[in-house]
Amino acid sequence: MIKFGLYDAFSYTIPGGFYLATFLYMGVVFGAVTIDFATLNDLVLTQIIVLAILAYVMGLLFDPLARKWHFGVFERDSSAVSKKELEEINAISHLKIKPERANWPILVSFIRNQQYGDSDSFERFNATNIMLRNISLSLFLAGIATIVLVFQTHFYIWNIILAVGLFIFSILAGTQASRFRKWYYQGIYQNIIAYASKPTDFVTEQHQPKEKQKNGDKGNG
Repeated sequence: MIKFGLYDAFSYTIPGGFYLATFLYMGVVFGAVTIDFATLNDLVLTQIIVLAILAYVMGLLFDPLARKWHFGVFERDSSAVSKKELEEINAISHLKIKPERANWPILVSFIRNQQYGDSDSFERFNATNIMLRNISLSLFLAGIATIVLVFQTHFYIWNIILAVGLFIFSILAGTQASRFRKWYYQGIYQNIIAYASKPTDFVTEQHQPKEKQKNGDKGNG
């Protein structure tokens, strides 16, 4: 049985749509493609579904490249974020996660298999992370194509502005991808701490001084 969910749409279909648009744009820039907007307006449901499937496949195929792009430009060490978040949660938590046991794929599987496992609370962050790093790469490729267009149009100012804008949004998307990746690991470790905790770990019983209790009893009389 094939399962397709909202996270698949965010992780791969939407980025795949960006890749399709980018390659179409590159084809126009290099003169290999002409766009017929009338044809685009006349797309039927079947053609839209085919494009959505194609976008999903494109997202799957290009994600490994987007991963290399992200860790080559925005994060040098792919394991640094998970280690940092583990250290931070251990620094403030009453319980400590064993660093040698902090294998996050296993922790995610554990959370999913709990009766009330709330993996959705953090897995959406990972889906957004994947989406943004792919969008970052597609915008960068579009920016490169626009640089070619700048030379073709003899440094037309609006094409220069477009190129700069694409590069800026590429950087913003990559930066945001790193932020959502951080939140993803935070969610994993916070859930594990929550599962290992008891209500009494968070509350304490505070007794009133005996003199204060006696004065209170007299006042009530």
